[in-house]
Amino acid sequence: MVVFNRHACHWGPRKTRGAAIAGYSGHRASDRRYRRRYLFDTDWGVTAITPGVATTIGCKPWGRVTGFRAIGQRVDSERCNAAAFRFGALQLRASEVLTVDLAKFLPPGTEPLSGGVGLDLFAGRTVTIQLRAHRVVLETDVSREARISIAREIRVRPVRDA
Repeated sequence: MVVFNRHACHWGPRKTRGAAIAGYSGHRASDRRYRRRYLFDTDWGVTAITPGVATTIGCKPWGRVTGFRAIGQRVDSERCNAAAFRFGALQLRASEVLTVDLAKFLPPGTEPLSGGVGLDLFAGRTVTIQLRAHRVVLETDVSREARISIAREIRVRPVRDA
Protein backbone atom coordinates (compact mmCIF):
# COMPACT_ATOMS: atom_id res chain seq x y z
CA MET A 1 0.00 0.00 0.00
CA VAL A 2 1.20 3.52 -0.71
CA VAL A 3 -0.05 6.46 1.31
CA PHE A 4 -0.11 9.97 -0.05
CA ASN A 5 -0.91 12.65 2.46
CA ARG A 6 -0.14 16.32 2.82
CA HIS A 7 3.27 15.53 4.27
CA ALA A 8 4.72 12.82 2.06
CA CYS A 9 4.22 9.57 0.27
CA HIS A 10 5.30 6.46 2.11
CA TRP A 11 4.87 2.75 1.86
CA GLY A 12 2.73 1.23 4.59
CA PRO A 13 4.40 -1.00 7.15
CA ARG A 14 2.23 -4.04 6.43
CA LYS A 15 1.20 -5.83 3.26
CA THR A 16 -2.43 -5.31 4.19
CA ARG A 17 -2.17 -1.54 3.96
CA GLY A 18 -2.50 0.50 0.78
CA ALA A 19 -0.94 3.83 -0.15
CA ALA A 20 -2.49 7.19 0.55
CA ILE A 21 -2.30 10.38 -1.46
CA ALA A 22 -3.08 13.61 0.28
CA GLY A 23 -5.83 15.61 -1.14
CA TYR A 24 -7.50 18.92 -0.65
CA SER A 25 -4.50 20.75 0.84
CA GLY A 26 -2.19 19.66 -1.96
CA HIS A 27 0.55 17.07 -2.09
CA ARG A 28 4.08 16.97 -3.39
CA ALA A 29 5.25 15.24 -6.51
CA SER A 30 8.63 15.35 -8.13
CA ASP A 31 10.50 14.54 -11.26
CA ARG A 32 14.27 14.18 -11.49
CA ARG A 33 14.99 17.76 -10.45
CA TYR A 34 11.85 19.48 -9.20
CA ARG A 35 9.44 19.14 -6.30
CA ARG A 36 5.98 20.44 -7.05
CA ARG A 37 2.69 20.96 -5.25
CA TYR A 38 -0.51 19.51 -6.75
CA LEU A 39 -4.14 19.66 -5.78
CA PHE A 40 -6.06 16.37 -5.78
CA ASP A 41 -9.62 16.78 -7.00
CA THR A 42 -12.05 13.94 -7.68
CA ASP A 43 -14.04 16.22 -9.98
CA TRP A 44 -11.17 16.43 -12.46
CA GLY A 45 -11.44 13.91 -15.26
CA VAL A 46 -7.98 14.75 -16.57
CA THR A 47 -4.82 15.64 -14.64
CA ALA A 48 -3.52 19.17 -15.32
CA ILE A 49 -0.27 21.09 -15.05
CA THR A 50 0.36 24.81 -15.22
CA PRO A 51 1.86 26.39 -18.36
CA GLY A 52 5.07 27.02 -16.37
CA VAL A 53 5.44 23.33 -15.53
CA ALA A 54 4.72 22.45 -19.17
CA THR A 55 7.61 24.68 -20.24
CA THR A 56 9.92 23.18 -17.60
CA ILE A 57 9.24 19.60 -18.73
CA GLY A 58 9.68 20.52 -22.39
CA CYS A 59 6.05 20.27 -23.45
CA LYS A 60 4.74 22.57 -26.14
CA PRO A 61 0.97 22.63 -25.44
CA TRP A 62 -1.24 21.90 -28.43
CA GLY A 63 -4.90 21.60 -29.36
CA ARG A 64 -7.90 23.03 -27.60
CA VAL A 65 -9.84 21.49 -24.71
CA THR A 66 -12.95 23.07 -23.23
CA GLY A 67 -14.38 22.05 -19.88
CA PHE A 68 -16.59 23.48 -17.19
CA ARG A 69 -16.01 23.98 -13.49
CA ALA A 70 -18.62 22.75 -11.01
CA ILE A 71 -20.00 26.31 -10.85
CA GLY A 72 -20.57 26.31 -14.61
CA GLN A 73 -17.64 28.54 -15.53
CA ARG A 74 -16.08 27.62 -18.87
CA VAL A 75 -12.38 26.74 -18.86
CA ASP A 76 -10.42 26.61 -22.12
CA SER A 77 -7.01 24.97 -22.13
CA GLU A 78 -4.48 23.12 -24.23
CA ARG A 79 -2.93 19.73 -23.64
CA CYS A 80 0.43 18.03 -23.40
CA ASN A 81 1.28 14.46 -24.23
CA ALA A 82 2.36 11.97 -21.55
CA ALA A 83 3.71 13.17 -18.22
CA ALA A 84 5.08 11.21 -15.26
CA PHE A 85 4.42 12.02 -11.61
CA ARG A 86 6.46 10.59 -8.75
CA PHE A 87 5.14 10.48 -5.19
CA GLY A 88 7.98 9.14 -3.08
CA ALA A 89 8.77 5.69 -4.49
CA LEU A 90 5.59 5.53 -6.58
CA GLN A 91 5.60 6.73 -10.18
CA LEU A 92 2.35 7.24 -12.08
CA ARG A 93 2.01 8.20 -15.73
CA ALA A 94 -0.73 10.20 -17.42
CA SER A 95 -1.12 9.61 -21.15
CA GLU A 96 -2.22 13.22 -21.53
CA VAL A 97 -2.41 16.27 -19.25
CA LEU A 98 -4.14 19.60 -19.61
CA THR A 99 -2.35 22.92 -19.20
CA VAL A 100 -4.32 25.28 -16.96
CA ASP A 101 -3.31 28.50 -15.21
CA LEU A 102 -4.63 27.58 -11.76
CA ALA A 103 -3.55 30.84 -10.12
CA LYS A 104 -6.55 32.64 -11.61
CA PHE A 105 -8.90 30.31 -9.70
CA LEU A 106 -7.19 30.62 -6.31
CA PRO A 107 -7.62 33.32 -3.66
CA PRO A 108 -4.79 35.88 -3.31
CA GLY A 109 -1.98 34.68 -1.06
CA THR A 110 -2.57 30.97 -1.76
CA GLU A 111 0.61 28.92 -2.06
CA PRO A 112 1.12 28.33 -5.79
CA LEU A 113 0.11 24.99 -7.29
CA SER A 114 1.89 23.17 -10.11
CA GLY A 115 -1.27 21.47 -11.28
CA GLY A 116 -4.13 19.25 -10.28
CA VAL A 117 -4.24 15.47 -10.07
CA GLY A 118 -7.41 13.92 -11.47
CA LEU A 119 -8.71 10.39 -11.14
CA ASP A 120 -7.32 9.54 -14.59
CA LEU A 121 -3.89 9.20 -12.99
CA PHE A 122 -5.21 6.10 -11.17
CA ALA A 123 -6.86 4.37 -14.14
CA GLY A 124 -6.96 0.61 -13.69
CA ARG A 125 -6.14 0.84 -9.98
CA THR A 126 -8.29 0.68 -6.88
CA VAL A 127 -8.34 3.79 -4.72
CA THR A 128 -10.06 4.54 -1.44
CA ILE A 129 -10.87 8.16 -0.67
CA GLN A 130 -10.69 8.90 3.05
CA LEU A 131 -12.40 12.26 3.39
CA ARG A 132 -11.81 12.78 7.12
CA ALA A 133 -8.11 11.96 6.80
CA HIS A 134 -7.75 14.08 3.64
CA ARG A 135 -6.07 11.30 1.76
CA VAL A 136 -6.45 8.83 -1.06
CA VAL A 137 -5.31 5.26 -0.59
CA LEU A 138 -3.91 3.44 -3.62
CA GLU A 139 -4.72 -0.15 -2.75
CA THR A 140 -2.55 -3.22 -3.27
CA ASP A 141 -4.25 -6.51 -4.14
CA VAL A 142 -4.08 -7.58 -0.49
CA SER A 143 -5.25 -4.27 0.99
CA ARG A 144 -8.07 -4.08 -1.57
CA GLU A 145 -9.37 -7.51 -0.62
CA ALA A 146 -9.18 -6.66 3.09
CA ARG A 147 -11.02 -3.38 2.55
CA ILE A 148 -13.67 -4.90 0.27
CA SER A 149 -14.47 -7.59 2.82
CA ILE A 150 -15.85 -4.90 5.18
CA ALA A 151 -16.98 -2.30 2.64
CA ARG A 152 -20.32 -1.39 1.12
CA GLU A 153 -20.17 -0.95 -2.65
CA ILE A 154 -21.45 2.20 -4.30
CA ARG A 155 -21.72 3.00 -7.99
CA VAL A 156 -19.45 5.60 -9.53
CA ARG A 157 -19.13 6.79 -13.11
CA PRO A 158 -15.67 8.23 -13.71
CA VAL A 159 -15.39 10.46 -16.76
CA ARG A 160 -12.20 11.36 -18.64
CA ASP A 161 -13.66 14.43 -20.29
CA ALA A 162 -12.31 17.85 -19.43
